Amino acid sequence: MVAYFEKEKMVFMGDLLFEETDPNWATTTDPAPNPVNPQRLCDTLINYMEKDIDTYIPGHEKICSKKILQENAEFFEKYFIKKTN
Repeated sequence: MVAYFEKEKMVFMGDLLFEETDPNWATTTDPAPNPVNPQRLCDTLINYMEKDIDTYIPGHEKICSKKILQENAEFFEKYFIKKTN
């Protein structure tokens, strides 16, 4: 679930956004942030990067910048999308 507040230039991303990512998530058998549809996740992250937003709030950890959103999209592209193609 995403809650976008256009006037406030703020979006609550929940578990779609992580302050930090870990390449081990791609190979672990433990419960980890493993997207069911990584392409849709990347598309969603990119969609919100293109909006006029200053504050990105993940489900856990600290408030993030657009740079972290970009890093998340690149991470899921590298470890989950390209890996399955």
